[in-house]
Amino acid sequence: MTLAVITSIKDESPYIIDWVAYYRALGFGQIIIAQNDSVDGTDQLCLALADAGYITYLDNTDPAHAPADLRGLAAQRRAYGWAQTLPNVQTADYMFLCDIDEYLELPGDASFATMLDRLDHPDIISFAWRMIGSGGAIQFDPAPVTDRFTRAATPTNVGTKRAFHQMKSTFSPRLITDYNVHRPQNVASDMRWVTPDGKSVNHSAKTLPNFDYSHANLRHYHCKSRAEFMVKMVRGYASHGSKPLPQIGLPAFDLMDANDVDLHFSTPTLDEAKIIATEMRTNPAIASCEANCIARFTQFLDLCVKAVDKLPILHKLAGFEGDLSPYFKQEIYNKLNRNL
Repeated sequence: MTLAVITSIKDESPYIIDWVAYYRALGFGQIIIAQNDSVDGTDQLCLALADAGYITYLDNTDPAHAPADLRGLAAQRRAYGWAQTLPNVQTADYMFLCDIDEYLELPGDASFATMLDRLDHPDIISFAWRMIGSGGAIQFDPAPVTDRFTRAATPTNVGTKRAFHQMKSTFSPRLITDYNVHRPQNVASDMRWVTPDGKSVNHSAKTLPNFDYSHANLRHYHCKSRAEFMVKMVRGYASHGSKPLPQIGLPAFDLMDANDVDLHFSTPTLDEAKIIATEMRTNPAIASCEANCIARFTQFLDLCVKAVDKLPILHKLAGFEGDLSPYFKQEIYNKLNRNL
């Protein structure tokens, strides 16, 4: 069985190797990473990983590189559409659209394929987010997020700023071509769509409010530390292009920082992933590139924190209408380039 996982990233170099290693351990033989507009060296690390055969890399910065019918889409949507045209995705039995801050834990299954066998290979399987909080962390640490953050929302916590039970989905790229970042669209009525406990999903559902987390935790490391959340604020949205959306403010961190219960991550899959990550880092080109990326990311993060701290409105509102890109260019990107 061939499994493909696809992600779209920007300025997330410290998290790449551990995420790739985890999905390889979970059974995904094809890992496709699209990158756009990064300033922290993400593109160079992706190239090194692709050269070593760990991933397929799409440089998604210039829309002209993508298929013609996708060039007008926002970066994330363009990435998913482009990835689906690749032969190693088209021939996959299932593809999974997943962000780099999402780790799918399957407590009762040895692998993704084991889960598929148990469910008798449905057309679609959807998983609900399990929001993971900061645990009070303020600063960035290059250690794996799976070790750093061990507090989570309770299963009944539905969230406020964003729905905590939004879904992510896996399905056959040959059967389904119409989808958004969370779920397939226009699904035929005879397609079998389930959650990991085997229960049917309403074909119009956008969230999974009664999800059984004993079968799967889609751990969503949305906040990380307070400083890392500021990078997210600066980075903005990747899925909506030029559509005007509220600027994220720092109070959004508190609304999404769920630390209700202990939820330590300790599974044989994660143990195997750590072995794979160590192996990946024995490659000199990968190790050198990651070290350079982390140094550059740390510079970028420091400028993001200073820029956010300097602007009072970012501390007052969870979200507001306004384009801060000129401010961020002046306070972050121009200064980062001068420091090179």
